[in-house]
Amino acid sequence: MLNLAAVEREATRAPFEFTGLDGTVYRLPHLADLTIGQQVDADSNQFIRLFREVLEVADGDGWKPAGRVGTELARTLHREHAAALKVAWLSWAGMEPGESRASSS
Repeated sequence: MLNLAAVEREATRAPFEFTGLDGTVYRLPHLADLTIGQQVDADSNQFIRLFREVLEVADGDGWKPAGRVGTELARTLHREHAAALKVAWLSWAGMEPGESRASSS
């Protein structure tokens, strides 16, 4: 099924925002903006390394790199939460788990 909202997010490369269990607001870049290495980390659930590189945290009126906060978030994610976050992030970009951006249409 065509998801026009996902098509628009892909065209604008809108980042994916989510709220942590403690109420902190985070954002991840659109999947199209990840490097190949970061995509591999996302596919293999290497959230500690991935979050250290790309996760941002809301900071007043803007965003800043999450750094140590992102690393700690990744370390404390339960397997179910990490899986749900990954599915939501993929869905945001119009993809399903296991689907490659290189897959034929």
